[in-house]
Amino acid sequence: SNNVVRRSTTNQNSQRIELISSSNNKIEGNVANENTDNGISLDSSPSNTFKGNSMTNNGKGMIIISGASNLVIMNNFISNINEQARDFANNIFDQNNKGNHWSNFDEASEGCFDANSNNVCDAPYVFPNNQDDFPYIPSWTNSNPSITTSPPLRAQQHSLYQYNIDATDPEADALVYGL
Repeated sequence: SNNVVRRSTTNQNSQRIELISSSNNKIEGNVANENTDNGISLDSSPSNTFKGNSMTNNGKGMIIISGASNLVIMNNFISNINEQARDFANNIFDQNNKGNHWSNFDEASEGCFDANSNNVCDAPYVFPNNQDDFPYIPSWTNSNPSITTSPPLRAQQHSLYQYNIDATDPEADALVYGL
C-alpha cells in the first residue's frame, strides 16, 4: 500500500502489473503489452489511481476482481484480445470529463460520435459491469509542462537571489520542481 509504480513495462509475459490486497497506490505511465493473461489485474485492492497507462494486445486490458473506489482515467486500452476491461467492483473510469481511450470505440462505425468535436465520444463506452462516460477518441499522451520564468538580470553580492517560476501542465497533473 501507498506505493508509486511508474514507467515500468511488462511485455510478452503470463504475469502482469498486479495488485493484491493493496490500497492507495499510484500506477502511472506504465506499459503492459502482449501479456497472455491481463495487462493490469487487481484483487482486494481498493482506492488506487491508474493514470496514463497503456494496455495493448493483452488477453484482457484490465480486470478488477475486487476492490472498489479505484480511479482509472487517461489510460489507453488498445486491441486487447478478449476484453478491454472488466470490473467486478464498482470503480471509477472517468472524472472531470476525462475518461480513457478505447481502440474498439474510437470511430463512428464503432458507435463513437463526436458532434461537438471535443475529442470525446458523445455516448459512453460500456464494458462488462461498468462504463466510461467520457471515452477519449485519440490515444492519451502525457505532454511536457510549460515553464515560464523571468529572472532578474542583476544580482547583488551577499544578497539572496530569488524569483518566481510559473509552471502549468496541459493534463492538469500535479507539478513538483526545484532548483
